Amino acid sequence: MDEVAKSHSISERTVRNWRRQFNLAEQELGEGFVGLIPKISARGNRESRLDPATSSLIELTLEEHYLNKKSPPLSHAYGLFLHACEKSEIPAVSLKTFSSFAKRIDTAKKVRARSGDKAAYQHESGSNKGRKMPWDLSGQFAMDVVHTDHTQLDIELVSSKNGLGLGRPWLTLFLDGFSRKPVGFAILYDPPSYRSLMIGIRQMVKSTGYFPASFVVDGGKEFQSVYFETLVASKGSSIQKREGKPRQGALIERYFGSVTSQLVDRLQGNTQPTKNVRQMSRDMNPKRSAIWTLESLHSALDSFLGLYSSSDHPALGCSPEYQFERSMARDGARTIRKVEYNTDFTILTCPP
Repeated sequence: MDEVAKSHSISERTVRNWRRQFNLAEQELGEGFVGLIPKISARGNRESRLDPATSSLIELTLEEHYLNKKSPPLSHAYGLFLHACEKSEIPAVSLKTFSSFAKRIDTAKKVRARSGDKAAYQHESGSNKGRKMPWDLSGQFAMDVVHTDHTQLDIELVSSKNGLGLGRPWLTLFLDGFSRKPVGFAILYDPPSYRSLMIGIRQMVKSTGYFPASFVVDGGKEFQSVYFETLVASKGSSIQKREGKPRQGALIERYFGSVTSQLVDRLQGNTQPTKNVRQMSRDMNPKRSAIWTLESLHSALDSFLGLYSSSDHPALGCSPEYQFERSMARDGARTIRKVEYNTDFTILTCPP
């Protein structure tokens, strides 16, 4: 071993240290090679050499003169820091060191103090884990929590009578949070309103026979309508609002993305070319190539929802349909939530 060390220009002292570390690790851990692993992260002096008073003053200056609504530049706070150091006879630091303290501040906290909550929301963790919410996003069983929202589909439609362009339709979707199964939808040309909600709820009850215990909605005016609130109250259900928290609607927003990428973007007349209007030629205008009608799109979407429900979902490990049926068998039919689709229910969901 000494010959090998000499041939590689390794000193005897280094070899002795290696042997000592090897023997020590073999005695304590039963494996000597562990002791030869370099502990680079433990090298050097890890303690700050700054005066504690300087560190405290840096943090105080950043808190008062950098993290505020005026959004001043860091150089402004540094200038005030130098003035405070001179006045208090505290050792100052360079701008580079001062900047390193500013970089350690949590990005979400920094943006919230300087730009507001909405801007900071983009820098917060995307996970809902650990967040206090007034409801369970997924629910405890099928038809416990149903998410509903609207989106304008990226496709131009034409009239089934004369072929004239009628524009882009609006999709209203109802998604069961527990099973991720779409339980109802409505497609209309009209913007979101209580009418689209009533049509979707009719289809939901007709296909499942149940009325959910709770709806998760955003702050749209249609969800605050007298007709929707009256219907929900008459069935003993509740409405949970997720105003200002887009990620709390991630379940249904993600599904809208699936509908767009897996169905709408593959149909003739989709509006993808309009994303770069300056580069779009006349023959690529979706208004000129549109062939789908509202009826045909409704049928295609109905088939897509059925295919989606029967396909494995990565978050569930099974299909939404299987998860839905298993919940019904395991958690019980819950007759209190059953609603018969009859004339009375049709009248109740038929506001003027």
